[in-house]
Amino acid sequence: MRAKQWIGPSAVGLVAIAIVFGLAVLMVLKRYDPAVITAVVTGTSLAAAELVRRLRESTSAPTESHHKREVGS
Repeated sequence: MRAKQWIGPSAVGLVAIAIVFGLAVLMVLKRYDPAVITAVVTGTSLAAAELVRRLRESTSAPTESHHKREVGS
């Protein structure tokens, strides 16, 4: 058994999706301007996608191209 367990990237992705849609619903219920809702949801979803991409990249097995990036060659 591992001493330290953490949430996997798939779970983080699902949580990120829930946060983005929850934020959109909350803004609709608060009667924000649709342009503002669109801008906020777009920015939030792009940030969440980048977070999930980095998490998946950090948990995947290192490839040769990944190693070259780390070494800088």
